[in-house]
Amino acid sequence: MSAESLPEPGPYEADRAGNAELAAVQPLDGLTTAALEILDRAPQQRTWVQSAILLGISLFIFAATGFFNDKPSRLALLICVLFFHELGHYTGMRLFNYQDVQMFFIPLFGAAVAGRSRSVEGYKEGIVLLLGPLPGILLGTVLGIIGRIQHQELLHSAAMLLLVVNGFNLLPFMPLDGGRLLHLVLFSRQPILEAVFRVLTGGLLALGGLALGEWMLAIAGAAIVFGTPHVFRLSQLAHKLRGPVRTGGVMDLSAKIPYEWAVPLIESVRVRFPSLHDPNLIAKTVRQLWERIHLRPPGLAASLLLLLLFAVGFFAAPVMAVAINLR
Repeated sequence: MSAESLPEPGPYEADRAGNAELAAVQPLDGLTTAALEILDRAPQQRTWVQSAILLGISLFIFAATGFFNDKPSRLALLICVLFFHELGHYTGMRLFNYQDVQMFFIPLFGAAVAGRSRSVEGYKEGIVLLLGPLPGILLGTVLGIIGRIQHQELLHSAAMLLLVVNGFNLLPFMPLDGGRLLHLVLFSRQPILEAVFRVLTGGLLALGGLALGEWMLAIAGAAIVFGTPHVFRLSQLAHKLRGPVRTGGVMDLSAKIPYEWAVPLIESVRVRFPSLHDPNLIAKTVRQLWERIHLRPPGLAASLLLLLLFAVGFFAAPVMAVAINLR
């Protein structure tokens, strides 16, 4: 089966028996069968205990690494700021029923929250992205004003760190929150624009990291650039399949891919990515393709609102940082 021979769209339950019977008479090779078996397994869910252990271990490694180049008091404040930032993302993911949500710290880089989206509605992803930096900028503004009035150095330091960290995250570079938001709203609709945006912002981030001596930023930017060809081919394939696979209606992206779609999608991925010979990588790419096919970027009204909120935070962070430092 190829991308052009995908089954006609229709209710999954009504089409499943006929399409599965059709696929059954077509011999599947070992690699396709192995990838299909992996896709058929339910993703393993981490318990809250496992997530807490991961957070604790990553926090310890982050702190141990930070002690080499920072004072313990400032490191503790930085951890609190990063935790508050990621708590915003975490809250948004929980609000929109993301699966397997977990928070962890990345040594020499920062912190992150990961989870699997269940929804095809892109505006929800935009809200999750903004819930990290915007509350931090608001809290930094409030603490900065209080710190100036009461001449509290600790509040002033916390405010500055909140404004700098969250303002930095709104820079329009992948993989920062600002870059991911602009990608979602403006560039995810067209594969070529997406590729150009990734190369430009990833390259600038890598160069900035090298200039500042921040090698983790440089590595992150380089990874974005070198990963662009794979993403470009994946986006092209998803864009092509949005016709045969109609994306209307409610869909749980975390659910199992129906058999009548899984087999032709595996074959399409193998044709488009002939270097993939590991069934785990093939299954992972198929899942990414399935999500890209169905993910809907925000509509016009939602896009304008998300961009407005982004612009407010982007300009408010440096303005407030300068204002609370004026004597």
